Amino acid sequence: MAGELNADELSADWCKGLETEVFIPVNDTIIARLADRFTEDCFDVMKNMKYFTSGELTNSKDISAGDICSLCKHYGLNETVIAGELNAFRQVYVRVKEDVLIDDLFAHSSKANKEPDSDRFGEPMDE
Repeated sequence: MAGELNADELSADWCKGLETEVFIPVNDTIIARLADRFTEDCFDVMKNMKYFTSGELTNSKDISAGDICSLCKHYGLNETVIAGELNAFRQVYVRVKEDVLIDDLFAHSSKANKEPDSDRFGEPMDE
């Protein structure tokens, strides 16, 4: 009949309505709230935090003061001192990382849950 929509037209109109009435406004709200919560400075600080991860600590490249300047500025730290301390720690970390298991530091670690009586080097403790 005139003025009636077939199933394909009804489905297309419903999807377009869902997009314009729900998806786009929700998406805009999420983007606006994320922009309010995270400033550009925050992203720079998070980027600088990568130098403190295990992967970066095992990297052979020394960290410079410029690599961590946003992080140090955010926390009011001296970049040169922190870079020097981080480089000194990195050298020690590379030497001992295979000797010390850190599985027991994580509650969700299956090894830590299976071996609660292990010492920090992964050997069973003598009783």
